[in-house]
Amino acid sequence: MNGVIETATGDLLRMGCTDFANDGSFDSATETVVTDISDRLLIRDDPWSSSYHSWNGNQWVACENVRKMKDKKNAEIDAGTQDIIAAGFSYDGSAFSLSAAAQRNLADLYFGVAAGVMSLPKKVSTKSVNVEYEVTTSEVLEALFAASRSAIEGALQDGRDLKKLVEACVSVAEVDAIVDSR
Repeated sequence: MNGVIETATGDLLRMGCTDFANDGSFDSATETVVTDISDRLLIRDDPWSSSYHSWNGNQWVACENVRKMKDKKNAEIDAGTQDIIAAGFSYDGSAFSLSAAAQRNLADLYFGVAAGVMSLPKKVSTKSVNVEYEVTTSEVLEALFAASRSAIEGALQDGRDLKKLVEACVSVAEVDAIVDSR
């Protein structure tokens, strides 16, 4: 039989046979049970364990926990999303910031013009030092605002899609195979 010996708590002890008593009860302090693993590569993979073991054909090898790998990959994806947002966006040949202050200022202008409490033309800052972009019409403002929202929403959605792929993984190899190439 191809198996491993586990205690009642699921701890991997050694390859071998069982010393399970014939009295119909199981004493986890003194007895062990053989688990058939011939159809599995994975012995342990739960968010509470520090590692799991996989059979490489010759021996059991401790591997990184899949949950930890997923968390690490998701953090990398989040960092990539933040980098994309920090890079800003382009509109009409100018580069604009997507910082929280820049988003707030553009939203204030957009909604202020829409509500009739602000008028155009207005100048908005670009990422270039001492260069401003003049918004002359509500159509230009609407297109500029839409471009900023699209850049942010696109980066966030791409990140969410990658994280869904990560969460669907069942092995470290699958997690490692996901590449954030945005």
